Amino acid sequence: DNDEFFGTIKAPLEAGQDTGWDIVTPTTWMAKKIVDLGWAEKFDKSNMPNFVANLADEFKGRAADSSNDYLAPWQSLMTGLGINTKKTTPFTKFSGLWDPKLKGKVVLLTELRDTVGLVMLGNGADPSVPTRPTFDAAIATLQGEINSGQVRKLASQGYTELLISDSAYAAIAWSGDVGIIKLDKPELDFVVPDEGGMYATDNMLIPKGAKNKYTAELWIDFYYRPEIAAIVEAYVQYICPVKGAAEEIAKIDPALATNPLIFPDAATKSRLKVWGDVSAEDQAYFDEQFSGIVEGVGG
Repeated sequence: DNDEFFGTIKAPLEAGQDTGWDIVTPTTWMAKKIVDLGWAEKFDKSNMPNFVANLADEFKGRAADSSNDYLAPWQSLMTGLGINTKKTTPFTKFSGLWDPKLKGKVVLLTELRDTVGLVMLGNGADPSVPTRPTFDAAIATLQGEINSGQVRKLASQGYTELLISDSAYAAIAWSGDVGIIKLDKPELDFVVPDEGGMYATDNMLIPKGAKNKYTAELWIDFYYRPEIAAIVEAYVQYICPVKGAAEEIAKIDPALATNPLIFPDAATKSRLKVWGDVSAEDQAYFDEQFSGIVEGVGG
């Protein structure tokens, strides 16, 4: 997850050394942190004409990078429910994860904003304006379900293996992951809960001191060619940041051009929340409390 990976590059960045990576893809909140610390290379956009021409409008002027000088959106994602419809009765409410029939077969994410965000929504709170009381209530809900044995594990990307192997029947899941698994496991469905889901973007960023900055810029720009973005989307099935990709993906498979995991409709997008900004003090408190949860159940 973001925090775990950041821990592997923080020391060389602090020391002004090459991290060994020419491109990393943190989620926006972490990407902003890296930019604000001065640890990202500024793009030379003369090397990136496709990026300049084809970046989707929703990503222009973001608070994290108002001039689009440091972050190139890679994919956006919805966080919702992954449900094995062969192993459990399908459900659309978040509270379905707490059905006793799923005891020990639920896996959650180690990303605070995704897991706590959905629990907040399930509690009737709004994660776009998180507060200590709503956060504490979500943590109490989580701790109760962990203590009861309802939750098997909190995992990072490895949660997908639990779904594939039927070690978990339901999960807080990322939309594209479910789309990929579903190719071989059609009984797995992705659901944005009735209460809403979370929305986030992963961004390509060149770490300060990267040895191959010029080539990294060319590589990022390559992905902003619509015909290349379409090939990527046909596989990863996340939400595309590149203008013209929908038209190109229709040439690969017309059904993909209307796939709701790649191109969610306005009604779905209206039910998605982005985790809200809070003070550094509150975020440190949130991180500490959630880390205790993760360490207690296994991440």
